[in-house]
Amino acid sequence: MFKPWLTLILIAFSFTVVFSFGVTNSVQGQDDNNDDVEVYLDFRHRGIVSTVVISYYKDDQFYLPITELFSLFSLDYEINGMIISGDFGLEQTPYRIDFKNNIIKFGDQTTTLTLNDYLIKELDSYLRSDLFYEVFGLDFSIDFNNLILQLETERELPAIQQAIRSQRRQLANTNRFQDQKYELRYDREKPFIDGGFFDYNLSANL
Repeated sequence: MFKPWLTLILIAFSFTVVFSFGVTNSVQGQDDNNDDVEVYLDFRHRGIVSTVVISYYKDDQFYLPITELFSLFSLDYEINGMIISGDFGLEQTPYRIDFKNNIIKFGDQTTTLTLNDYLIKELDSYLRSDLFYEVFGLDFSIDFNNLILQLETERELPAIQQAIRSQRRQLANTNRFQDQKYELRYDREKPFIDGGFFDYNLSANL
């Protein structure tokens, strides 16, 4: 005769096994979706920018931080929820990065995004590196072996132009100081002493 209490124990055990299996699969699924790797890249540009940029690597693609890079170059931006917007560069081209609707508008140009084109993290939003060139004209390249980030661009970036102007002013001031000539307050006198000349400047040169 099969006892009722044994049936209840078997049912409870089966439920526990099924529940545990479901939780394990759910956690495993989250781990599978979170397969991006944090990579620290050494970034130097034109002797002006020198820093370390935190990027992410996923599915053979690098993702670069939007607002961190914009801050480095003094590019205007404002964050409003899932939207980053502002006026880009010295040309003040209006742009709008809309992760809610998966589009980027830059001037009259519109680029459609997919979920694989960007990553949303706690501290910043990350865009696939090639999209920086496609949208903004910022041609980033990554030396994976040496973990180096490089940039080539024809855009005039505010921070770079400001640093160049500052360097030129310093150089001009240095040249002006070196070229400055001081007039003598008193005429030189060269009296005869013991058959020779005595120059008051002699003591200053000893």
